[in-house]
Amino acid sequence: MARLILICFILTFSSVSRAQLAVDTLMAQTQVSLLTCDPGSEIYSLFGHSAIRVKNQARDFDVVFNYGTFDFQTPNFTIKFMRGKLPYRLSVSSYADFLKEYHYFKRGVREQILQINSAQKEELIKFLENNAKPENAEYKYDFFFDNCSSRIRDVFETSLHYPPQYSGESNLSYRDLLHRYLQSWPWLRTGIDLISGSKADQQANASGQMFLPDKLHDNLATARLGDKNLLGDTYDVLIFDRIKSSSWFSPDVVNFILMIGIIFLVYKKKDRYLNTCFNLWLGFVFFAILLIGFLWFFTDHQATKANFNLLWLNPLYLVFLTKNKVWQRRIGILLVVLFIFSYFNSLTGWIQQDMPTSPFLWGFLLLSHKIRSLQPSSGGTT
Repeated sequence: MARLILICFILTFSSVSRAQLAVDTLMAQTQVSLLTCDPGSEIYSLFGHSAIRVKNQARDFDVVFNYGTFDFQTPNFTIKFMRGKLPYRLSVSSYADFLKEYHYFKRGVREQILQINSAQKEELIKFLENNAKPENAEYKYDFFFDNCSSRIRDVFETSLHYPPQYSGESNLSYRDLLHRYLQSWPWLRTGIDLISGSKADQQANASGQMFLPDKLHDNLATARLGDKNLLGDTYDVLIFDRIKSSSWFSPDVVNFILMIGIIFLVYKKKDRYLNTCFNLWLGFVFFAILLIGFLWFFTDHQATKANFNLLWLNPLYLVFLTKNKVWQRRIGILLVVLFIFSYFNSLTGWIQQDMPTSPFLWGFLLLSHKIRSLQPSSGGTT
């Protein structure tokens, strides 16, 4: 009986050993790499993209794990997208199909091979395969803190068990990093600055910066796994010039033109036109208040919380919908003070938020003129 048990143990051990040997051989032939894709020309692609490639040439196996996909058929898609409740998911596609899309849109792709052993490859691939199961694939997307790029950083940290210590640029906020990609898109930059709250002005350390694919590419390369770097050299898979656009028609230019026009109307005492312009300013302010309030209080977007642009785009403007000129003037003076406070906040640093007041100085001029027009005459009564 003991001999039979011994024979069974030897056969089982031999079978397990052969299976493990087969897995080790398979993993030795497998290559895992990080793909970094250049920014595109659409809003959703302006900041680039990241994905993980798993390749085994001997088995004719070459797939891409992509955390940046969502289902357009999701019920109430638009509402969920606006409220930050649209689930993103990990999808798996062939490398050829993945690359075809970036070739079509003329976006560059770079590849960095992970310098990991067979056991580490096995653990990482198992993690990805489990994550790709329908019941596990979805996750709650957050642009700064849990997106298609930062999630790859988290996957590597969790499955490879290396110390999450990275090197990167210092003294950069999340907003600073975004601005680098928006230099050719001044209107979009102004819009993003309006709806982004104070969390966008938090300092992003080397790990936090990896919400951007370019920073994942750069900072992850400084990670150490044992006695070597986690990532190897960068290989260019597709090479295209990065898309750039330029236009003189920017918010600052429009602001300058409007200011000249308003000063001219004031000089010519065209009060009727000035009142019309002020009403247009009120319309913009009320729209901005509703948008900022909605994104702050009724969505899950972390980047739009605690938005102090409501200091100068203030609900107190509602006073101008009343007939009470005394209160209009008093509240108007307060609104002027709040605008000035917000304008110089970048110098004083009283509030940790970069507020884009410069393109809206024309509104400040209109508000100031409105208050002046409400000033009682020297012989009149209030």
